[in-house]
Amino acid sequence: MPMGSSNLGLFNGDFEVIAEEEEEESKESDDDDGAENGEAKTRKPRGEGQVRPLDAETIRTLLSACEEMEELNWTSSYPPPNGLCEDLVSYNTKLNSFAYKPDCQLASASSNATKWDAPSLPLLAPLITSYNLTHLTLTRLTQTGAQSLSLLLNALAEESELPTSSGTSGSWLQSLDLNFVWLDDQLCERIVKASRKTLKRLTLGTQGTKLTDVGVVTLLEGLEKLEEFGLVNVEGRLSKTLWTKLSQDTVPASLSKLTIGIPDAGPSHSWSLDHLRSLPSFPFANIRHIAILRTSASTEGPSIDRGNNLQPVPREVLTALTEDEATKMTCLEGDWWSWSTEDMKVLLERCTKLTSLKLAVDAPFAKFLGLASSIASASNLRNISILIPSEHVPSPPPSPSVATPGTALTPSASPIINTSSRTQLTPLRGNVGLPSSPTTITILRRDSMSKSYTGPSSIPSSYFSGAPSEPAPSSPSASISGSPLVSLNGSLPSLDHALPLLRDMKKLFKRCLALREVEWVGRGVWTLDPSCRSSTAKTTSLANIKVDFQLPRSLNVTAYEEEYERKRIEEEA
Repeated sequence: MPMGSSNLGLFNGDFEVIAEEEEEESKESDDDDGAENGEAKTRKPRGEGQVRPLDAETIRTLLSACEEMEELNWTSSYPPPNGLCEDLVSYNTKLNSFAYKPDCQLASASSNATKWDAPSLPLLAPLITSYNLTHLTLTRLTQTGAQSLSLLLNALAEESELPTSSGTSGSWLQSLDLNFVWLDDQLCERIVKASRKTLKRLTLGTQGTKLTDVGVVTLLEGLEKLEEFGLVNVEGRLSKTLWTKLSQDTVPASLSKLTIGIPDAGPSHSWSLDHLRSLPSFPFANIRHIAILRTSASTEGPSIDRGNNLQPVPREVLTALTEDEATKMTCLEGDWWSWSTEDMKVLLERCTKLTSLKLAVDAPFAKFLGLASSIASASNLRNISILIPSEHVPSPPPSPSVATPGTALTPSASPIINTSSRTQLTPLRGNVGLPSSPTTITILRRDSMSKSYTGPSSIPSSYFSGAPSEPAPSSPSASISGSPLVSLNGSLPSLDHALPLLRDMKKLFKRCLALREVEWVGRGVWTLDPSCRSSTAKTTSLANIKVDFQLPRSLNVTAYEEEYERKRIEEEA
């Protein structure tokens, strides 16, 4: 750990885990040697006693060595030692952000072992009032931990009543992110008293049912400098009339972002979404960023289909978002509902100040491309991200798989193109055969004679595509059968037949002058080369429009990218 580190993340005692694993392997090696000599040994079960959290003294040593530290993120599944906050006040007066956000995948979400009593949390008050701590994130607190937070807020409230030398309140807490079961209306009142004139960003989450309309209204009417407010994965007891209890005169004029996050699998209680019925009554006049989105614990993002709480956007919501007061918004994330192409057309033509848009589109990708004129009318729109229900996609997204160790891969179709069969060579949209030669590619287009040209030398000769009209036969020698693309490294990414032609994406970028990026969630991202834009962009030929394509991170397979590049060369030929 270098002296003066500005960022420290504490996990599960990594150093001791590694040491114990090495010791265990050494013991097992000795046991094996003894067994060979005819000696019977009793092995200790693997995993038993191998994970041990860092002790308080070791953590204190780390903190004292990082006096310049500005950010501390505690993501260990083990709670911190009782004196952590006291040590932070003693050694880390430059701390700007503290987050207790354990990784619940490392332990059961219902286990009390991953929850924190936070007995020393009230001792953070001096760091907030006298020093630099402005960002605080607390999740998975026990009931005792919630009481400790309440004591901290009371201390901040008392300090905020005392004028400082600059004539402002003493509490400088600007960002607060809370997510635990014991979040209730009383705690919301304490948040207001502790940071009425300083808090700018507030995000709440709770699986409990103690948060009601009273707490939400108290926060929105009491925090005078609030800029961003979020309810993310909130169960609570919010009523159908929640948002009707607010008006443009009661919410802070600085409020510019509203976020409502909902689990993609749906909330645990049927009443948790009732408050959305009154959302059209929310005062949107000053809101620039509206997010009504689905959240997911999966690294692949939320899933979108009819059986996953996907409902059409209510007419009242669409009307509220396209009224004169709301048309000033610059960013809209609305993938909790599905949007038809007509809904998108109305939205794009009314909200012309949009710069970023993320929606679940209830239509095939081809119909989305048909909205080019409406997208062009939103002259500031730079980024579009869309999710499409599986019913509108002809094939599932590709997913690379690892071959079984020791198993030879056998292609399910010949990698050599039969040039005598015209019918067999004609590719479907997005399904192209590759010859055995890495340099010469023969292509028969649907609308022209065959053409030959030199392709990238990096394309391996083992890539192939089976007949487009029928699935490839399975092979007992391959770990996964029927894949239309095989690479020598054992990765089997399937071709994505749903992707549009690159020329269609070029046409979209050419027509929409501000557009820079289009993402099809789960499929890939098209990015325009900025050098293509000029004052005469409308007259730029399609050949001069350069668009790069990237797979999602989980599918970032070199072979797949080479295949897409080969398709691009074919279209431009």
